[in-house]
Amino acid sequence: MTRLDGDKRVRRETSAIVQRKPLVVEIRPHTIYVRLKGARWGYEVDYQSIWVIGAKKAAEQARIERQNKRMKWKKAR
Repeated sequence: MTRLDGDKRVRRETSAIVQRKPLVVEIRPHTIYVRLKGARWGYEVDYQSIWVIGAKKAAEQARIERQNKRMKWKKAR
């Protein structure tokens, strides 16, 4: 794994499409900068925020799965 130190940045075009344009991410040591391809502006997001969003999405998915399991159990009775 490559460590990002100092002013190093890694820029990648993703296969995700938003508003008919691919997303470009720039990985920085403390944040990720996300923009649409061709745009001069974007959003800077810190890694902790990404972690929190991922955890919330995982908890929501687990809640939905538990709810669906309960519904199937009630219908089977």
